[in-house]
Amino acid sequence: MKRVSVQLDDQTHKALKQYAAFYEKTMSEVLEEMFHMQFQKQVHYLTFMEHLHSDGRVKTDRRVAKPCYSSACFSCRHEVPCKTGRYQGTMEPKEIVEPLLKPAAIEAIAAWKAECEQRPDS
Repeated sequence: MKRVSVQLDDQTHKALKQYAAFYEKTMSEVLEEMFHMQFQKQVHYLTFMEHLHSDGRVKTDRRVAKPCYSSACFSCRHEVPCKTGRYQGTMEPKEIVEPLLKPAAIEAIAAWKAECEQRPDS
């Protein structure tokens, strides 16, 4: 594992720290996961990213084909089983997140479930 130093302005650092604390992650875990999510999305659009992927430098994430694969993963009660390939469904919000969901998030979750033909309560 390599260490990377990242320069952030004070406001961004504070927001990242609060975000990581809310999800019970370190700031490094958040940044690494966000990088991987971005990488997985860009591999479909940029030949350079495809080259890095085909070289095996970054492995395909098991969740990449799911419509819910995004920063929503942090809010999902199945985050770990999904990441390891043991959960096949779509996003189910963690209890701590459910009361905080905006209508657009509720609609997106319902759409993901419909796309995967998953019952809303499963």
